[in-house]
Amino acid sequence: MRYFVIAAALLVPCTTLASSDDAWNDLAKTAKAACTVEIKKDKNITAVSVGGTVLGIGGKNDDQFYALVLKGNAKAYSTQYLCLYDKVAKTATASEVTAP
Repeated sequence: MRYFVIAAALLVPCTTLASSDDAWNDLAKTAKAACTVEIKKDKNITAVSVGGTVLGIGGKNDDQFYALVLKGNAKAYSTQYLCLYDKVAKTATASEVTAP
């Protein structure tokens, strides 16, 4: 019986890690989809790709927002956007990043 309890305890962290990876992947997909909708409001943008992410920023628990740096491609140019995805409200706000 003692060995069963130890074996069960060893399996729990593996299952937790797998679901955490799934949860992060789901968050990344959801955030990218919401941000893409915002960016494609610029009718010239035809494709959007992720250039980077920032995890766990802002809010009450310092984990309300997920940020993405996205590249928007149009026929004649490409540009970068910063998008904040609100994990609580499930909304995205994107702004074009311009050089000073």
